[in-house]
Amino acid sequence: MNSDEKLTHADPDAQAAGRLARQQAIEQIEHRRRYWIHTDMAAFGLVIILTIVALWAMVFHPGIAWVFLIPAIGLGFCPRYLHEPVSERQIKRAMERRARSAR
Repeated sequence: MNSDEKLTHADPDAQAAGRLARQQAIEQIEHRRRYWIHTDMAAFGLVIILTIVALWAMVFHPGIAWVFLIPAIGLGFCPRYLHEPVSERQIKRAMERRARSAR
């Protein structure tokens, strides 16, 4: 005799309690499923949003910087050291660094 047959032969209160327990178990399973579906959808949405933000940063921010940097260079607003001649000391230091890295 399985559990379903036992319930049919039990009193009506036991059958009602069994149906109630079964309904509550089904609701709990459905609740867990909804939770995980919502969690997965939120994670997927976050990945999409992060991808869009990353593409925005890689494509548009350098473009915006370029739009402002080119006129700034042309008008001479960049730091003074960009326009200064290279000194002998700087040349020797760069040559020494290159020699050390070649070893």
